[in-house]
Amino acid sequence: MDELFSKEKLLEMYKLKNIIRYNHRTRLKDESVAEHSFFTTLIALKLCVEFELDNNAMLACVLKSLLHDMPETELNDITYDVKLALNLYPLLKVYEDEYYEKHFPEFAQLMKNENENIINLIVKYADALSVLQYSYNEIELGNRTFETIKNETIERLEVLEQKLNKFKRK
Repeated sequence: MDELFSKEKLLEMYKLKNIIRYNHRTRLKDESVAEHSFFTTLIALKLCVEFELDNNAMLACVLKSLLHDMPETELNDITYDVKLALNLYPLLKVYEDEYYEKHFPEFAQLMKNENENIINLIVKYADALSVLQYSYNEIELGNRTFETIKNETIERLEVLEQKLNKFKRK
């Protein structure tokens, strides 16, 4: 157990608490990557119940949403708009896959899988809802610069919702 939870490994995980999302934008209230991961996981869990997933699929969703930003302990937070503008997704995918192989080999296959299945769609939807949640909070506090992020996120959610609805039980 000592090797599994060494001081270095515990501190490595703790980095998510200190990585601030949207660090290139004016913010009224900071949100850490750890907070975002918590909310993404909580939202994913509620979506799993809504879609009546079995326990194995629910566990996969919870694990994937909880771990989805762990590579940011090495990469830092790179926002969605920057990833798109600079076409960073292919490069980041390679790095992230290597990260999971090294740090979470027991979950690497789950994390590397990008098929358009119910698990991945729920996690993407939950991730976007967490962005919308944060945007709403910033706007409520008076930060109008998050209107653009809110609107872009709503568009993203609409596309994801159409894909998710194919999996809804009638």
